[in-house]
Amino acid sequence: MNKKRFEALLLDVRNSWSGMSARERKLIASLATIDLLGKTTALVHLARTDSCNVRGPKWGWAPVVGGVNMFGWMAYFLFG
Repeated sequence: MNKKRFEALLLDVRNSWSGMSARERKLIASLATIDLLGKTTALVHLARTDSCNVRGPKWGWAPVVGGVNMFGWMAYFLFG
């Protein structure tokens, strides 16, 4: 991605954020915080848990937890 395109994208994000109401910004910030805490908790749990106690390979769960929005860490806690 070139610099001009990145700057244009960043400007769009800033404009979108400033165009939201305070309630919408609080909701997004809250969801982002919950997601970060969930991912961190799931990855620490995955690292500390023995392989025999995890359904499926640990190396397969790590990218799912880290890369699939909130559903990744939720799936790990439900099915992993």
